[in-house]
Amino acid sequence: MDSTVWHAACGAQVSTPLDPAPTLLARRLDLDEAQRFGRYIRQLREDRGLTQSELAARAGVAVDSVRRIERGQLSPSLRSVAKLAEGMEISLHSLFGGYEAPGSFLADRICDLLAQRPPEDVVSAHRVIVALLEA
Repeated sequence: MDSTVWHAACGAQVSTPLDPAPTLLARRLDLDEAQRFGRYIRQLREDRGLTQSELAARAGVAVDSVRRIERGQLSPSLRSVAKLAEGMEISLHSLFGGYEAPGSFLADRICDLLAQRPPEDVVSAHRVIVALLEA
């Protein structure tokens, strides 16, 4: 059985065979991704000096869920990821941005911090950053 899709770049019709069962490689990639995401969540938690229990309490999730996510044994729902982000006081944008592009995390985190400040603090922070970078 084939699936017909349209190629995004050129608009050509492309037929691809449907694979009803995931391959071993696909399952392995999912496992690797879950473990990578779990290590990332653990690092964020540890960077904030939180224990698994503290994060669970702040996020309103079970401590066992935090443990299993960090081990790559549980793929969390978006709702759970949002709760974890809230428990670590970071935006989902920063959490996912730092996961996909680790170098961007600090810039995203600065934006998170500034979003909670009054406009005059944002202007002051901008001046400080410009002064540092132009020095």
